[in-house]
Amino acid sequence: MPVRRAWAAAVSGASEGLATVLLDRSGLGGQAAKSARIENYLGFPDGVSGVDLTRLAMVQALKFGVRIHSPYAVAGLDLSDDRRPTVVLEDGVRIRCRAVIAATGARYRRLDIPQWATFEKSGCIRYAATESDVRGYERQTSLDVGCQAARLWLRCDHAVARS
Repeated sequence: MPVRRAWAAAVSGASEGLATVLLDRSGLGGQAAKSARIENYLGFPDGVSGVDLTRLAMVQALKFGVRIHSPYAVAGLDLSDDRRPTVVLEDGVRIRCRAVIAATGARYRRLDIPQWATFEKSGCIRYAATESDVRGYERQTSLDVGCQAARLWLRCDHAVARS
């Protein structure tokens, strides 16, 4: 389940009066928060930045009383009690609850190439899922690395051709 759906589930539960806790391992919003533009999110026909979507989700969650904790890493789920699952955090804290929704999120896979970290830090990497994500790059030297759901674009100021 994508992290943005976790926010929707937390808001839905809290708006119905349920005591709701949202735990986020690495930072609020997950992959969505790192996205420059999200074009396929309902209610935003012109798209929305990941930062804005995360901010709006947090405001709405707090409005309904969601308790947000980040960074908090979940280590496991104790199901020994058939009626009350217990979320086990990495620091040993245990949270008994009536229901658990696990949004495991996504992690970018890193290419195993020399100086990859340098490319990432330089700002020349563009993760793209739609054509609109790469507008403006048409006349620039780039490398398109494809995968199933998204593409990674590297804009290189100095391209070296090798045969």
